[in-house]
Amino acid sequence: MSWFSRSKTDKSGEAPAKPGMAKNDPLTCTHQALAPRWDRAEDMGKTALATSFVCEKCHHPLTPDEGRAILALRA
Repeated sequence: MSWFSRSKTDKSGEAPAKPGMAKNDPLTCTHQALAPRWDRAEDMGKTALATSFVCEKCHHPLTPDEGRAILALRA
């Protein structure tokens, strides 16, 4: 294996993810770490008033209904 080939792979032998692509695909991510987003500062901290959710792992945006459904499944 040449130096150039080794520099293109990580220690596991797999090529790194392409720039601009999330390492975790939104289609296979389980969205376990959801971050709510609010439009107004007064609403912060109230999950029922969140206007959207973003998965912190794959950065996929979710609608309020999708985010609340995922949170309800975990509870």
